[in-house]
Amino acid sequence: MSDAPEISTPEVADVEPAEVTEVDDTADAEEAEYHAKMAEIAANSAEEADEEPELSDDDKKYKAKMKKIEDAKKKKAAESEEAEEKPKTTPKKEAPKEKKIWKLKVNDKEIEFDATDDEVVKAEVQKGRAAEARFQQAATIRKQAENFVEVLRTDPIKALSHPSLGIDLKKMCEEYLYENVVKAEMMSPEERKQKETEAELERYRQREAQEKKERETKTREDLKEKYRQDWTVKFKEAIEAHDLPRTDWVMNRMAHYMKVAIAKGHKVQPTDVAPLVRKDLLEHTTQLFTNTDGEKLMGIIGKDAFDKIRKANLKKLGVEPTTKADLGPESSQRTRTPEKRYGSKEEMMRDMRKD
Repeated sequence: MSDAPEISTPEVADVEPAEVTEVDDTADAEEAEYHAKMAEIAANSAEEADEEPELSDDDKKYKAKMKKIEDAKKKKAAESEEAEEKPKTTPKKEAPKEKKIWKLKVNDKEIEFDATDDEVVKAEVQKGRAAEARFQQAATIRKQAENFVEVLRTDPIKALSHPSLGIDLKKMCEEYLYENVVKAEMMSPEERKQKETEAELERYRQREAQEKKERETKTREDLKEKYRQDWTVKFKEAIEAHDLPRTDWVMNRMAHYMKVAIAKGHKVQPTDVAPLVRKDLLEHTTQLFTNTDGEKLMGIIGKDAFDKIRKANLKKLGVEPTTKADLGPESSQRTRTPEKRYGSKEEMMRDMRKD
């Protein structure tokens, strides 16, 4: 081999290669720097083309670090390709459960119960079983109480001697006799007379209290009846003054408006709320008549009410009645033209206007 100039390798910082997990722009720059340095080393080398110059320890470490960076880039690229090849699957949506409605009869009323959720059904069954057990327990206690009262009424000694009561019947009788017989026998005539006077006075007080209570109760009932009659008269006058029908709906509606007004601190009378009730009635009736045809309307209000409306319209138009119902009970003896039938109220009114 010919003498060749000594190859000088660039100084590389003595840094241990770190574990490479990600490849970024810094790694690419280091890799470019590495290739540039290696090209410079190859150009300056006087060695044979088939012999590679021996690298220093720093270059070996640097080369190992670059190899790890290259491997990490290849691994990341492979993972990206594999992820793109995998078919994208969307999670299947569960179809909504079909509702399960049960029709049940509770307290003689038919109700609907949503039995779609099994947990709700379980909870309702558990509550029902618990309630049934409590009802049975209550029925047993009630039966026992009724039996005790019956025994107490027919055989009080047997009832009061029951061990569960814990009553010393003998001691109870002795105390009763001592308080009501023995002590009375031991009293002097004056003491006995005083006790009888006190007992009579107590009975008088109780009787007075009872009579007072009865008088107060009667007074309250009389006032309630008086107020009821007064308000009935006032309601009737308000209804007549505002041309309202005397029905339960009208009365209840007036009472409702009065209750609301009184709750807000206003002093009102039935005549004050009657216009509001009349407005509600007219709006409701107008809406009903407007949205219902003649035949259905006749079925709703009834034949008698429909006849009243027809008679009022005939009277308003100055037309003589032609039907038996309009003419009265003597109409059968009169001669009249055959009745013309109309398909609707509007058709009848148009025919009347032509005449």
